[in-house]
Amino acid sequence: MLFFCLSLSLSLSLSLSLSLSLSLSLSLCLSLCVSLSFTSSLSISPARGVLSFDSLPSLCLWSSACLSLPGKRFVGPEALFHIGLEPISPIIMSSDDIFVIAERPAAEPDSRATDHKVHLKAKTPIVIDHGSETWRVGWASEESPRLRFPPLAGKNRQKNAPMYAGNDALYHIKGRNLTRPNNENGLVVSWETEELLLDHAFSCLGIKETSVAHPIFVTEPLCNPALLRARLSELLFELYGAPSVGYGLDGLCSFYYNRPDARAGLVANLGYSGTTLLPVYDQRLQARKARRIDVGGAHIQTYGRAILGARHPHLVPELNSNVIETIVHRFSRVAPNYKDTLRQLEDPAHVTELLQRFQLPVDLSTIPTQEQLDERARKREVAAQRMRDMQLRRAESLLAGKDQKLQEGLDLMGTLAAAQPEDRAEILTQAGYSSDQAFANELETVDFQGSKLRARVQQVEPDFRPPVFYSEDDQALLDAESDETLTEQQKARRIEVQYIHGLQLLVDDARANRIAAGKDMPDENKQDTPLTIEEIEKVQAEVDSLRADRDRRKKMRSELRDRRSEAAKKQMRLLVQQSEGTKPNKRSRTMRGAKPTRNKETEDDDFGADDEDWAVYARINQKHTGDEEAEMDERIMTLEAQLEDMRTQYAREHPETREQMIESARLALQFALAVERVQIPEAIFEPPIAGIDQSGLIDGMGFVFGDSEPDMASAMAENVFLTGGMSKFAGMAERVQTELTSLRPFRSVVKVWTAQDPDDDAFRGACRLMRQVPDKVCMTKAEYEEYGPDYLKEHMASNMYIPNLTLQ
Repeated sequence: MLFFCLSLSLSLSLSLSLSLSLSLSLSLCLSLCVSLSFTSSLSISPARGVLSFDSLPSLCLWSSACLSLPGKRFVGPEALFHIGLEPISPIIMSSDDIFVIAERPAAEPDSRATDHKVHLKAKTPIVIDHGSETWRVGWASEESPRLRFPPLAGKNRQKNAPMYAGNDALYHIKGRNLTRPNNENGLVVSWETEELLLDHAFSCLGIKETSVAHPIFVTEPLCNPALLRARLSELLFELYGAPSVGYGLDGLCSFYYNRPDARAGLVANLGYSGTTLLPVYDQRLQARKARRIDVGGAHIQTYGRAILGARHPHLVPELNSNVIETIVHRFSRVAPNYKDTLRQLEDPAHVTELLQRFQLPVDLSTIPTQEQLDERARKREVAAQRMRDMQLRRAESLLAGKDQKLQEGLDLMGTLAAAQPEDRAEILTQAGYSSDQAFANELETVDFQGSKLRARVQQVEPDFRPPVFYSEDDQALLDAESDETLTEQQKARRIEVQYIHGLQLLVDDARANRIAAGKDMPDENKQDTPLTIEEIEKVQAEVDSLRADRDRRKKMRSELRDRRSEAAKKQMRLLVQQSEGTKPNKRSRTMRGAKPTRNKETEDDDFGADDEDWAVYARINQKHTGDEEAEMDERIMTLEAQLEDMRTQYAREHPETREQMIESARLALQFALAVERVQIPEAIFEPPIAGIDQSGLIDGMGFVFGDSEPDMASAMAENVFLTGGMSKFAGMAERVQTELTSLRPFRSVVKVWTAQDPDDDAFRGACRLMRQVPDKVCMTKAEYEEYGPDYLKEHMASNMYIPNLTLQ
């Protein structure tokens, strides 16, 4: 068992040998970061540039890889796919515990409050948790937010259509007319959308006046730029007429709600757009020691989507945000020790502990009704009958051609029989036959094909007895013991019949050989058993192969029509070489019987430019290739008719019902996850596996501790606080506890706490601040005008105020 991490930068050619017998010889720039669990060897093929594993365990845990190519970068499963390594499917074990992922309920408009007069009289502060994924808005006197809505806005494309924001936008706006969220990485980038969202929030709180006569508290990101704070303060004071405004960090609000008496601690706010590490000492943020890691819930969901899509590519269209959020937030867990967990999961018994099966919702609107299924079956019967009628007309036409060809053969037989024996060879040659045997084989083939077509037209069993070319009277002439009793005319006829009898014997032998070999003969042993889908697929594969061959022939013939094309020149050379009995000469194309030509070493290849060159083609290619294509078309039509009959028969033997289709769709939307449940949240601790060039959570905490004085670091280690959506992962606190204990000095005390409600505790903490110390939290309009638009009043849950002289 071996875990390793390689970082290789290759340009031109690099050859590296490790104890794993790893050898590389590539002509590209490659950056590879691998974290694997395996039991044998890893190799990269120099010729193909393909990563391969030998003797992988039965469950190959997802490899974490980063592949950098010129102009592109692939991570995780995409990296494995682009370097040629296909993930191995997990062990799927029987389990009755299937979690059904329900459809996300349709968005409902945000409700409008009717109790604003009560809050207006009490001057109740308004708290806005300005999240990057969800806004939470409510009154400071309440413990839960009144509103939760996404920071989206937009309008329909109709003329004079109104603008909507929040859940109203999701409810009213159809299609893709929603704007992007008003923030990127937690920073406001669209102030027009920000104003719409504020209008929506105040309107839902029941505020109908032109001004908002309530103190307002807004959460902001760590180290929020002064310019952005100034813009928001300007909106709240100048546009909405707020009497006072306060700002705070959502992570610190949650910290002081859960740990109100704490004077020091390290707050890890694992939010949607990123993770912030907030060191607190003496109830003040140590902003200069704070750190941000660009790994948040959005990145974890993107990573989870990539993993699930690569593991189950047939389900990619079904992996919407609802499915990903359900799997990531409800079923992912943090492994106590990721490497040890990978080792343990090589044992199927441990896989069973993690195995969870899921059922995606079935869209019943895509399943046809029983009436539609019956109509589909009726149309299938009509199409099959139409195909049979067309095939019957085709068979009648072909039968007429075979009968005519057989009659021509009989006429030629009569000519041969009446001719002198020494003239028969020349007559056969002129007719295109090399011998009596070739002529007999042709007669037998035409008669056999005609018998099959006649049986199809008359809808009877085919008669494969060989044809008889002479009458009973001719047989009597053959049986005569001597010529003395025959007239001169009978003697001449007897000579003709003897030749015809010889051909008859050859035809009988050819038919007997065909029957013995079973060539093109119906299967007499075939039982009347129900059709299988494999039989239909076999016929379909043959039809597809014949069509591809026919298209290839047509393409080649089209290219040969152009005398200047390379294909035509190549065909011409081969024909000339065959006709003249010469071999290809790389230095000259001069051949016996042809005129001297130009030297290819000194002049361009203009073979075929003269009509004399093409005269050879006309002489050699006397026999047209149309017969082969006609036979191929006939075979394709026969198989298509057979395929249509087979499909109709299969549908008749296996009638479709709506219940069966629903069950098939349900089974197709089932899948199982095991190692993915611990792999997805591992990106919090190892961001490179998700393609993010950042340090992990524990590394960031270690940096904060290392940048602090020993007493401060010890005080913070005793009060590590986790909040934010990603802190809800099962096992998160235990993993952080274990990692920090090993990171901190010997016998150091490490205590990890988690917010009671990581989603709403920031809102509750802000409400508590506004209820207890509103004057210490909010700045008034006079202070705003005196100190500048970027001013904020520092408090236990705020950013550090650094005056921006350019805004003063």
